[in-house]
Amino acid sequence: MVGVGELPALTVAELLADSFADIVGAAARSVILHGSLPTGGFHSGRSDIDLLAVIDGGLADAQVAALERLVRQADMGSAAGIDVHVVTSEVATAPACSPGHRRT
Repeated sequence: MVGVGELPALTVAELLADSFADIVGAAARSVILHGSLPTGGFHSGRSDIDLLAVIDGGLADAQVAALERLVRQADMGSAAGIDVHVVTSEVATAPACSPGHRRT
């Protein structure tokens, strides 16, 4: 159940994705919602919002600072937290075989 004044988690995710695109601009390739929210296992107050952002190239220091502020100051709504990972399109097209391991 969403508390009084709380935004639904999906609305929060959409607002974060839009704000991310505004900050990163043309370098933003996609912002992908994953985890329990899109798969139907989200539990209000216990689950977090999981976003994977794919960008072309890197980010300027000012963009990194703006993204950090965005996430830290975001209204989490009915979510327990926000988990955002940013990767380059180069990494997204050739991910490591398993987390923490590099391809050789």
